[in-house]
Amino acid sequence: TLAVDIDGPPADDLAAAREHGRRRQERLEELGWAYLRLWSTEVYADPARQEARIAHAMRAARQARDDA
Repeated sequence: TLAVDIDGPPADDLAAAREHGRRRQERLEELGWAYLRLWSTEVYADPARQEARIAHAMRAARQARDDA
């Protein structure tokens, strides 16, 4: 399973938002999820590259599942 996380609107408390995101990623990975973070600025600047990153992450997650 793959979680794709895309940054949202700026948080008032950047440190708290960063910590929350870190904990979310750790928890998903503990549950066996692969995790990919995308930044909206990168998606708009080069959507094809981000699409390729997602496709690669999906293949890697599928391979990891099949190898388990």
